[in-house]
Amino acid sequence: MSGALESFLEEKQGLKLSQTNKILRMLRKAYSEGLPGLMARPQMDHLTQTGAFEFQIGTPDPEMRIIASWLLSREGNSPKALKKLVKKLWKRGGREDKVLSGIILANVGINELKKDPWIVLVKLFSRRESIELLLDIGEEMIRGGHELPNEEWFVAMARNSQIWHQYSIVFISLMEEYPPHCVALARLANEGGEIFERLRAKILASTD
Repeated sequence: MSGALESFLEEKQGLKLSQTNKILRMLRKAYSEGLPGLMARPQMDHLTQTGAFEFQIGTPDPEMRIIASWLLSREGNSPKALKKLVKKLWKRGGREDKVLSGIILANVGINELKKDPWIVLVKLFSRRESIELLLDIGEEMIRGGHELPNEEWFVAMARNSQIWHQYSIVFISLMEEYPPHCVALARLANEGGEIFERLRAKILASTD
């Protein structure tokens, strides 16, 4: 852990997870404290022009995991507080906010949330999510022990809208084997960007 981030989090030990607004303000500062010493802090997101994020500080993944672990150890860690924090983080829209939401959901279970973490995750999505970020979060969920939903779940997800259809393909691409219905979903999805089309091609290639 960087010394600056360690000292910063130590100073905030009195915060409870239920103090959502105070936690949100603290996290914006924590992201900057987690930057390597030679990096400018903070740096603005060069991807904001695409509409994917409101800001991007550049905090490395190891520091993001440390921040998540610190949050999950807070007093007041209830299902209600967890879901409220994750929802507000995602809505604020910074890249670090969304990465942190994903790490938190990957490291809690149904008992902690009183709901399937995959359901909590997809209900956060808007119409302008980064495909690359969703892919990273999906991989994080799997590493955290959350198995991918079944094909019926993805079929139902795809029926919501064209963009949710594309989001379903992102997660389907993480399957070890692709059931027929999932391959059909990939074939029928609207055209997407470069990363999306690579994921679609990977799924369709399984039938060759």
